[in-house]
Order: sequence, then C-alpha cells, then structure tokens
Amino acid sequence: MYHSIRPGQKWLDTSGKPIQAHAGNIWYEDGVFYWYGENKEFTDGRNKIWTWGIRYYSSTDLYNWKDEGLLIEPDPEDKKSPVYPRRKLDRPHIIRSRRTGKYVCWVKYCDKPSFTIFEADQFSGPYRIVRSFYQPYGKKCGDFDLSVDENTGTAYLYMECDHRDVVSCKLSDDYLQVEGDYKVHYDHVKPPYTEVNPQS
Repeated sequence: MYHSIRPGQKWLDTSGKPIQAHAGNIWYEDGVFYWYGENKEFTDGRNKIWTWGIRYYSSTDLYNWKDEGLLIEPDPEDKKSPVYPRRKLDRPHIIRSRRTGKYVCWVKYCDKPSFTIFEADQFSGPYRIVRSFYQPYGKKCGDFDLSVDENTGTAYLYMECDHRDVVSCKLSDDYLQVEGDYKVHYDHVKPPYTEVNPQS
C-alpha cells in the first residue's frame, strides 16, 4: 500500500507490477479515478514495439492503482492497422460527448502524423475505430490536447500543425472530427529555428 506519491521511484500497481500508462491521462467517474496511457510492457528498444495497446488502472486515492487491463487492444497481425504495435501511437485523450453519450478517444502518431479516433459506449470499452490516420485540414498533426467547455459541452482540439504552428479548432457535436476553420495561436518557422515570426 502506498500512502504518498514518490517521485523518481518505480511505481507499482496493486499486483506489484510496474504501471504501464505512459503519456497518460486521468479520467474521473462515479468516485473512481482511471489512469490510462500507452502500454510499454513489451517495449525494449530492440524489438520495434512502440505501444502494446492502451492500458488503464483504477484508484480511489491516487496512490494505489489496480490494473484493469487493456482499454484498447493492439492488433499484432495487421501491419496496416492503426493499433499495430510497431506504429508509433502516442498520447491517448478521452472525452465524452454530451450529445451522443459516447466516450471518444483520440490518439496521434509519430510515424504518420495524424490521428486515429475511437468510440465506446462506456469508459471501459470496447472501443471501435471510427477514423484512421485522420489529418484535420490536410495538416500533419503533432502534440495535441482536447478540451470540453463544461457549460456548453462544446469540444476543442489544440494541436501542433505541420511541425510549425499551434492551432485550435472546434469539434463536431459527436467529437469525431473537426468543424469550421482553425485559428493559429503560434506561427513560427520550422525547427531548428524557433523565433516568433514578427509578422504574426
């Protein structure tokens, strides 16, 4: 049993195994916290496995986490699948649509800058793929975040765009795609240059 969070030390789940929820997020529902993220249990730097699905854990105190299994399963057979373990799937984000009641998960890719979007009837899944390798506005997608306005239920996507700009846009009511035009918040030249464009 943990009674505190211990930075710099290996964090084990309630069964004594290292927690595998990398680049994770926290979901809170009905008094329970759920920590979900990239499952790296088979990633060793030699076998080219990037992520073995998305794993999640439950907790009521944020210290002790029970392994609840895979939230999104990998597909180790289909090399074209967005959940093939060698695809560089990153940083899952889950939000819930007020209109449909569905749980929507967006993930991004490093090897093919895009999103795959999943949907489920309940947080624990099963999740089905709705869109694969989706590039909003035809742009290459980098790091991102999703935000939902608590008053209106409107959701927004914030993302690095073409490895250059930071943009934001509104999502459709079902949260499965972008809607309308995007707004540029940070316009700069490509790496290795990082100075702000004086005309922006």
